[in-house]
Amino acid sequence: MLAFVFVLLHHFTASSAIIPNIGTDEAALLAFKSHISSDPNNVLASNWSSSSPVCSCIGITCSGRHHRVTALDISSTQHHGTVPPHLGNLSFLVFLDISNNTFHGDLPEELVHLQRLKLIDITRNNFSGVIPSFLSLLPNLRFVYLSNNEFSGEILSSFSNLTSLEELRMQRNFLHGEIPPEIGDLRYLTFLDLQDIRNNLPNLEVLLLSSNYLDGLIPPNLEKCSKLQLLTMSGNEFTGTVPENLTPQNLSMQCQAELIMFMHFTLIARREIFNISALQMFTMYGNQLSGSLPSDLGPIPDSLGALEFLKVLYLGDNNFINEPYSSELRFVSSLTNCRYLREVVIEDNPLDGFLPASVGKFSDSFRIFVARRTKLKGTIPEEIGNLSGLRVLALSHNEFTSFIPEKLRNMQNLQEFYLENNSLGGTIPDICSLQNLGSLNLTGNQICGRIHPEAGNLMAVTLIDLSKNDFSGNIPSTMGGLEKLISLSMSHNKLEGAIPSTFGKMVGLEFLDFSYNNLTSETPKPLQVLSHLKNFNISFNKLRGEIPSGGPFANFTSLSFISNDALCGDYRFNVSPCLIKSTKKSRRRRALAGLYIVLGQTDVSLVKRHERISYHELQQTTEGFSESNLLGSGSFCMVYKGILQNGTLLAAKETFTGIRPSDEIFTGDMSLRYWIKDAFPSGVGQVVDADLLRPEEEHIKAKTQCALSIMELALSCTLVSPDARVNIEDALSALKKIRHQFATSCAMT
Repeated sequence: MLAFVFVLLHHFTASSAIIPNIGTDEAALLAFKSHISSDPNNVLASNWSSSSPVCSCIGITCSGRHHRVTALDISSTQHHGTVPPHLGNLSFLVFLDISNNTFHGDLPEELVHLQRLKLIDITRNNFSGVIPSFLSLLPNLRFVYLSNNEFSGEILSSFSNLTSLEELRMQRNFLHGEIPPEIGDLRYLTFLDLQDIRNNLPNLEVLLLSSNYLDGLIPPNLEKCSKLQLLTMSGNEFTGTVPENLTPQNLSMQCQAELIMFMHFTLIARREIFNISALQMFTMYGNQLSGSLPSDLGPIPDSLGALEFLKVLYLGDNNFINEPYSSELRFVSSLTNCRYLREVVIEDNPLDGFLPASVGKFSDSFRIFVARRTKLKGTIPEEIGNLSGLRVLALSHNEFTSFIPEKLRNMQNLQEFYLENNSLGGTIPDICSLQNLGSLNLTGNQICGRIHPEAGNLMAVTLIDLSKNDFSGNIPSTMGGLEKLISLSMSHNKLEGAIPSTFGKMVGLEFLDFSYNNLTSETPKPLQVLSHLKNFNISFNKLRGEIPSGGPFANFTSLSFISNDALCGDYRFNVSPCLIKSTKKSRRRRALAGLYIVLGQTDVSLVKRHERISYHELQQTTEGFSESNLLGSGSFCMVYKGILQNGTLLAAKETFTGIRPSDEIFTGDMSLRYWIKDAFPSGVGQVVDADLLRPEEEHIKAKTQCALSIMELALSCTLVSPDARVNIEDALSALKKIRHQFATSCAMT
């Protein structure tokens, strides 16, 4: 009896060792954790451990009946690593979601043991290799999401074994080859992104075939999909024609299709597609389609106008042409019958025709009309101004002539208006009341006249480009109130006068171009406060005066100021240095001028920043400090006259030392400054004019100290590098301090 009990006990223990339990699940999860090389959010670091109950771990769900792991969800946790074979031991797993991470490598074949699995989602990872064949051996799978990985190879025909499959998503991989016809046996499929349509998908609502390398023919039996709502085929290599059975009888009445997108096909557009009366959005954007729009059911207005519920029409970037025997774009007239239509994009097609006046008959819901680079010609119909609800009007890069319609002022909701690179003339109509206008681009036309002062009312505008036209007159100062403006270009016009100083209020400005005009006056100093200004160009004008150096001007180069001969400023702008004006100096400037000429210094940038006279120029203007130019001499200085090349009369002092820079002592590398520097500070008495410091005078000690302090400051102000010199404020402060110390010392003795 005891032996029998022992045998039974041994058998039970051995059997328990091989039957999976929660311990098996724990081991599988810990193995998975060990294959995760990066856990930046510490989701698993302290949570998934042998000391924590498995069913309480983050991302884990267990069943109450069997106490086994049924769901594993660590999606969007930024984990990086691989999936180990141990995960196949989670035999009760129903839900597996590791999407939106960076797992890589292959999915292990051991996952075939997950026979209860209903959902697997590995979207947006870096899994590679062929699509795992074991997926077709999981009979309970209903949802398979493999999109946005690096899978390659062909689509498995064995997916047809998954008879309960409802959704299959595999877009944005590297799949190729034809779509297996066996997929057509999946009767319960409602969402498909890469599969063929045959005869048995009556419940299919969404078919996405985009962004792979699929080839072959377009599925021919779309009419069998009685519930189809969304179909995309973008980014593939399908060939052939759009199936003939896409007719009102076979599709529109049954399928109630809401969206059909054909992109990047090499197809010939078929006329039947335009007969799907329930169609709401149609796009063939970015393909190589050719031919004319359909017209076999009568004139084009009847064909396109039949799309009663059409909301969006994208036909851009193809090779569509206009009807051979029609000068107007007749299909535009037909679209006005689509009362729900919001957007029409026909850009980048060689349509070569006239825009009909009927364009003004679109409904109030019409928002966007884009017809760039379509070879449109003639005049822009005045009736286009009737589109009071329009937000975007883009007719650029065409062949329009005549004028901009006056009725544009009625388009009060217009936000973006593009007419660049046409042949329009005349003046700008009164569009300054368009309070919602954010972008205005009229570059590359022949528009003339003055810029309205009311342009300052465009308070919402961020971009204005009026360049390459024939505008004349002054730039309105009212535009300075456009605080939201980011980019302004008025280059290549005939503008004159000054750049308004009010432009310093355009706090958001990043791009400003006034080049190739006839502007005069100075560059406004307030522009220095435009901290966001990155691109600035006033080249080829007649501007004069000093170029500002503060704020964004510190980053500009000479390319911003080319061919303005009367400009002056910093040497890096490749302009002449600015000169000191022969006007009465303030007390402050007189003090600083005196400080600079202590050493015969010829750089007077501290007196008026960036206005410099080189020593060579000073020597030339005074004819080498010739006696014939000596105006006079006093106890402490000699004054010479000079005439600059522009006719400005100046007077140059040599002070404190009583020695001229042209004296014979200064040869080779020896200069007046070096002579004083070598003597400083112990030998300062040897370089100061003897008449300035006489030993017998009273307060000689205070005077000597004062001269010593002034010489020291002068040396600091005349360093070779402008950046190393004492700035004007500090120099003035130092002079005041020296004067105070001198007066105090004299009073105490």
